[in-house]
Amino acid sequence: MIKISVKILLPVIFISSVLLFSGFKIWDFFPVKNTSQIAESIAESNFEDLAPGEYVGLKVEPLMVDGQVIDFPFTDDNADESIIIKSDKKVYYGLSEADAYISITNTTAQPQRLALLFYFSENNGEVVSVARVDSGKLGFINFFKDNIKIKESILDESLKKRASMPQNFKAKAGTQIALAPNETIYLKSKIQYFPGSTGEFWIEALGENGGYGLLDPWFAPQVKIKGGVKIKGGVKIGAVKKGDASVGGGITAPSFIQEAETAWDTTTSPKTTASFSVQANDVLVAFMIIETDSGGLGASSITGGLLTWTLRQSIDVSAFTEVNIWTATVDVNKSMTVTFTRGDSTRMFGGNVLTFRGSGGVGASAKTNVDGGAPTLNITTTQANSAVVVANGDWNAGDGVSRTWRTNAGAFTEQTHFRDPVRYTVYGGYHANAGAVGTYAVGLSAPSGQKYSIVAVEVKGQ
Repeated sequence: MIKISVKILLPVIFISSVLLFSGFKIWDFFPVKNTSQIAESIAESNFEDLAPGEYVGLKVEPLMVDGQVIDFPFTDDNADESIIIKSDKKVYYGLSEADAYISITNTTAQPQRLALLFYFSENNGEVVSVARVDSGKLGFINFFKDNIKIKESILDESLKKRASMPQNFKAKAGTQIALAPNETIYLKSKIQYFPGSTGEFWIEALGENGGYGLLDPWFAPQVKIKGGVKIKGGVKIGAVKKGDASVGGGITAPSFIQEAETAWDTTTSPKTTASFSVQANDVLVAFMIIETDSGGLGASSITGGLLTWTLRQSIDVSAFTEVNIWTATVDVNKSMTVTFTRGDSTRMFGGNVLTFRGSGGVGASAKTNVDGGAPTLNITTTQANSAVVVANGDWNAGDGVSRTWRTNAGAFTEQTHFRDPVRYTVYGGYHANAGAVGTYAVGLSAPSGQKYSIVAVEVKGQ
C-alpha cells in the first residue's frame, strides 16, 4: 500500500526555530479553499509551452512516484543563480488547480538554509499544500500563509540578486528548507486559481549564505494548439458561460480529504477501518476487492456511520477477483468506522474508503473484467471537473512494482497497492480532476498480462 503520510520530514524547520522568517502565521497541513468566482472568458497570454522532448538547463535526476517517472525539463535564465529551481512542466493545465513538482539544487560548496517563497498575482492564485517527496513518498510540511516577512538582515546577500518583480505580485506561501552542498530535494505543491484563468507564478529561493534561485512557470485552463485553443480533454471553447457544466463554468473539483483502509493480507471477515471524522455532505467512496468470487452478487456487504450505502458497480465472476464499489453521503458531522463483510467463502480481501468534500454528488460509474492485458476502462463523465475513483483487482496476482497509471483523466493519486503472489494484486486511487466532460480511459498501462476486474465512479464537483 502506498499512501501519503502526514508527517514533517527534516530538514523542515519548525516555527519555534525559524530563523529566516518573522511575524506571520503558520498554515495547517490541508488548507483547501474552493474558489467560486466564474471566469467569463479565457485570458489570452503570450506564454509558449516547451516543445515535446525539450529539456532546459541543469540535468536533474528524475523521480519515481507511484510507478510514474517525473522529469524536470523546465527552468529559466539561471544567470547569477546558484540555487537552481526546476519544474516538471512549464505550463500547468487545469481549469482551477494543478499539481506542480519542483526540484531545488544547491550548486554551491556551502550548506544553504533557504526561505522558499511562492508568488502569485495579489487577486488570483494560492498554494494549498506543500509536500516533500522522498523515496517516492510524500510528507506534507508546514508552510506560512499570511503576512509573510523574511529577515532581510540574514538574507541580504541573496536579496541583492533578486530581480524586479511584477508590481501586483504577492508572496502567498513560504517555508524554510535546508540543503547540503550540491544536494537536490524535491517538492510537490498544489496550486489553485480562479476557474478559467491564466497567469504566471514565481518560486523564489533565498539562502542565508548568498544562494539565490528563481523560477516562473504558468498556469492555464487550456492547451494551446496551432489553429485554435482547446481545453484539456479536447473541448473547443470561446467564452466560458456561467453554469456551463461541459467546460466547468463555476464548477470546482471536489477535494480529497482522507482514506480509511483495512488490511489486505488476511481472510478475516468482517474487517473494520479505524475511526475517521467526516462532515455533513461529504461523499464517501468505498471499494472492496476479494481474491475471487465469494458467494454471488450481494453476498458481500458494507455498513458504517448509519449511512445509506449505494452499490454502484459489482464484478462477481468465477475465476476473477471480485470488486465492489459503493458510495454514501454523510448526513451530519461525526466520527465513524466502515465495516466490510465478505461472502460465504474463505478468501483474502480488504477495503478502502475515500472521503471527498465540496462534492455535488455521484455521477457516472463503469466496470469491466478482461482475461489478458493491461487494465483499461472507459468512463464518460457527466459534469466538468469531477474526480474519478478507480479500483482494480488482478486474479493472476502479477507483480505491479513497476506499475503505471493511465492519466487521460488527469493526474492520478494511488491510495491502495497490495500483492500476494499466490492470491491477488489490488490497486486503487483517484483522479483529482478529469477536466471537461468526456470519455476517459482509466486504469493501468503496466503491468500487462493481468486477468483484471476494474470499476470506476465519478464524484462530481460543485
